[in-house]
Amino acid sequence: MAGPERALFLSYRRADTGGYAGRLADALEARFGEGSVFHDVETILPGTDFAAAIEAAIASASVVLVLIGDDWLDARDAAGHRLLDRQDDFVRLEAASALASGKAVLPLLVEGARMPAAADLPTDLQRLARQQALELSDSRWAHDVDRLVDAIRRCGGIAPARAPAPASAAAPAVPRRARRFAAAGPGAAVVVGGALFVGSRRPPDLAGRWDLPTGSFWTVSQEGPNLIIEETHYLSREVWKRGTGRIKGSTIRVSLDWVFERLPPQTGTFRLSEDGRTLVGGLGVPDREPGKTRVAPTVLVRR
Repeated sequence: MAGPERALFLSYRRADTGGYAGRLADALEARFGEGSVFHDVETILPGTDFAAAIEAAIASASVVLVLIGDDWLDARDAAGHRLLDRQDDFVRLEAASALASGKAVLPLLVEGARMPAAADLPTDLQRLARQQALELSDSRWAHDVDRLVDAIRRCGGIAPARAPAPASAAAPAVPRRARRFAAAGPGAAVVVGGALFVGSRRPPDLAGRWDLPTGSFWTVSQEGPNLIIEETHYLSREVWKRGTGRIKGSTIRVSLDWVFERLPPQTGTFRLSEDGRTLVGGLGVPDREPGKTRVAPTVLVRR
């Protein structure tokens, strides 16, 4: 059975693991075939009943993958209530539905998260704590994806449609986060101590979570040089800004729209640090003079 349509259902919380979800969906579709992964952002058409689409997708899936980040267990709504305790929380509904239906459920731990204890989960999710979990690490992404593909094959009976691309004997595989650039002939960028140089044909990997000094954080998903950014507020834990970014040479330009306020987009320019762990730059913020903005120095740290 090679790459059946929507064979894999990917459950995740956007503010927690949105960046990882997009990256993982791409990696799995490269192995199991296009259309094999139900990833709600990409899969549900505008105007579709979200709850009904989720229920139907789980019913037809062979394996349900539950992405668990460091905020998965304790994420809260604007009133301070834990989301997993709400009956209408989609992440809870997805996992509980998969467990109740007897589907193969694989918890995937990212961002250094630990498997939650049964006592910390609602009753309908407590079986999740007994499922064997796999870890996905940035430092060994390709290896961990291979392990996941094998686990999917064994527990779901789904054979990959494609074999992994072989690593070059002259250029051994390097963890994706460390592999900022690849040599591509004259004029291409090179990596020296992780430093970023202008002229690269392969943009740096910025997908994942980036923490702001205010306590808010960005969740970044990426396709080539193009970025999709969601900023989650430190207090409400709701997404309060959404926007896009683009990598051009050594510069990352971003523009964020406000979700709950009618304000001009917040724009900024950043550069990636040599170690790939921080984005250093500035964001436009309202000035004391009405209608004016100023650039506030800003540093984001990769989580």
